[in-house]
Amino acid sequence: MNWADVQSVYPDTSYWLAMRCVADSRHDAWAGFHPNIEHARLIWSPWTHFELLNALRQLTRTTPPALERTGARQIIAALERELARGYYDLAILDWRDELRTCRELSATHGYELAMRSGDVVHVAVAKLQGADLFVTCDADQHALAEAAGLRTILVGGEQ
Repeated sequence: MNWADVQSVYPDTSYWLAMRCVADSRHDAWAGFHPNIEHARLIWSPWTHFELLNALRQLTRTTPPALERTGARQIIAALERELARGYYDLAILDWRDELRTCRELSATHGYELAMRSGDVVHVAVAKLQGADLFVTCDADQHALAEAAGLRTILVGGEQ
């Protein structure tokens, strides 16, 4: 892949978690891959905002905690500052278009592929936003993105 051609990247929640949580089992894979795309703009959606911040909070609930509350709060605060400073390209789309695309993806691929509803939202947003690349650490998400016609990379897994 010619990385210089990649100008916009849609990272799903698994990728954001690998990026922000050093304790994440996929962090090293993220660190090895991310320099390839650090020149590109990352796309951030309202769904990413909810799902990522909720996932960070949920990581504090495990026994023992996968992430301490203080650490989760620090990551959330840093993300909020970066959003306020315009570090990411915001994908503000008409929710009706998002859900229409989700329904189409489900109708086309739902019998063959494992697909969480939230994963379908990520793929729909990436398609509607015209992302050059979809990055994920989730094999099911990768398969759906690929089936949907997105150029996709599975970070930390077999391709």
